[in-house]
Amino acid sequence: NNNNNNNNIENDTTLLTTTTTTTTTTVEFKVKTTKTSSRKRKSNIINDTNNDITKEQAISKKK
Repeated sequence: NNNNNNNNIENDTTLLTTTTTTTTTTVEFKVKTTKTSSRKRKSNIINDTNNDITKEQAISKKK
């Protein structure tokens, strides 16, 4: 009985370690992708803010 319990515990720990490694790899992958597309993102953000500003200006003019 004790042996079975020990085996289960070992299995649980291995599962835990595998899940943690997968999460870290995905995070690293995300970081890599953001680095490559950061320039595009920045320009998009600038465009979005400019659009928002023009919209706000139009609204304030109406007032």
